[in-house]
Amino acid sequence: MTNDAVPVILSETKVARFKPFGQRALPRAGVVLVVKTSRGDVKVIPDQRTLGEYAFAPNATQYEIDVAKHDSRFEFPLKSAAEDYAFQAAVEVTWYVHDPARALQARPTDATDVVRRRLRSRLSELGRRHDVEDVQGFEEAIRSYFANPRSRVLDEWLRLEEITVEVSLDQAGTEVLRQRRETRRKRRLIEETHETDLLEQEHAGRIAARGKQQEIELERRRREFDLQIKQQEEEQAAELRRREAQWEAEFQAKMHRQEKEWEADLKAREDRVQLENEQARMRLFLEAMEKGDAAVLAMHLGRHPDDAKEIIQLIVQNQALNEERQAKLLADMIDKDMIIGADLEGLNQDLIRSVMGLTTRRAGGVFSLNTTIDMSVDALADRAAATVVEDD
Repeated sequence: MTNDAVPVILSETKVARFKPFGQRALPRAGVVLVVKTSRGDVKVIPDQRTLGEYAFAPNATQYEIDVAKHDSRFEFPLKSAAEDYAFQAAVEVTWYVHDPARALQARPTDATDVVRRRLRSRLSELGRRHDVEDVQGFEEAIRSYFANPRSRVLDEWLRLEEITVEVSLDQAGTEVLRQRRETRRKRRLIEETHETDLLEQEHAGRIAARGKQQEIELERRRREFDLQIKQQEEEQAAELRRREAQWEAEFQAKMHRQEKEWEADLKAREDRVQLENEQARMRLFLEAMEKGDAAVLAMHLGRHPDDAKEIIQLIVQNQALNEERQAKLLADMIDKDMIIGADLEGLNQDLIRSVMGLTTRRAGGVFSLNTTIDMSVDALADRAAATVVEDD
C-alpha cells in the first residue's frame, strides 16, 4: 500500500507508416496500448497493432496506459455539521484506470492525487450532514454511498474497487463530545433523581391506594364469605329439616307397617286360637252327639247359652246320627231345659214332630207341638221378609 505518485501514461511512441517490420512494443501485464492518430482518433489496442495497421494506418502516437490495481491509504480531517469540530477519516482504497482512452484525454500526472482529491471532496460533503456525536451514522452513510457502483467512478476514468473507512473525532471534537456526554449524564442523573422522587411518591400513593383497595376487597370478600356461610347454614338447616321429616315419615310408615303387621299377626293368632277352640268344641260336640251324651252339651250350654241354635244345627247336620237319634237327643235336651222350642226354628217339620213326640213335657205351654210348629212357620216367614228387604 503506497501513497506515492502513480503516472497514468507510462510511455509515448511515434509510429510511422510503411514500416511494418520495425521494432514493435510487446504488451505487458497491467498495461494497455492506446493509439492516437494524426487526425485525432483515439483507439485502445488490447494486444498490439497488426502489420496492416502498421503499413496502412495514418501516422499515430502510441501510448502505454497503466490499468493495474493500486492500494492507497489516506487520512482526511472532515468538517462536521458543527464547523468548529471535525471528523478524522482513515480511508483504505483499491483503485484502477477503467477507461484508458478517457485517461489519455485527461492526461493526469498523478492518479493517486486524483483519487485523494475526489475522495476528500465526496467525504467532506457527507461529513457536513452529521454531528460529531453521530460517528456511527457517518460511517453507515459512507458505506451506503459507495455501495452504489456509480459512486465508485471518479472523473469517468478511475474506478474504486474496494473502500474501507474508519471515522473518529479530532481532539477538539473528542473534548466537546466528552463535555456533552458529561452534561447529559448530569442532566440524566438529575432527571433520574427527580424521576425517582416522583416514582417514590407515586409508589407511595399506589401503595396507599392499593392498601385501601385491598381493605375494600377484603371487606367485600368477608361479606361474601359471611353470606356464603349463612347460605350454607340455611341450606344445611333446610336439608336437616328435610331429612328429619323424611326420617319421621319413614319411621311413622315403618311403625304403621309394624302396627299393621302386629295387628294382622294378633288377629291371625286370635283367629287361629278361635279356630282351634272352635275345632276343639266341634270335636267335643261331635263326640257328645255321637255318644248321645247330653250332659256334655248341657255343661257347655250352661256356660254359653247363645250356642243353643248352633248345637241344634250340628245335631241336624251330623251325618253320623239318623233322624231318630237326632230327635231323641233334641227331646232329651228340651226335657233337661237345655234348649226351648224357639231354638227349633228352621228345622224340618217332621223332625220337630218327632222331637215333640218324644219329649216328656206334652201339650200345653211353649213346648206344645202346635206352638213349636207355629213358631217355626212364623220364623220362616220373618226370615223371608227380611231377605226381601235386604235385596231391595
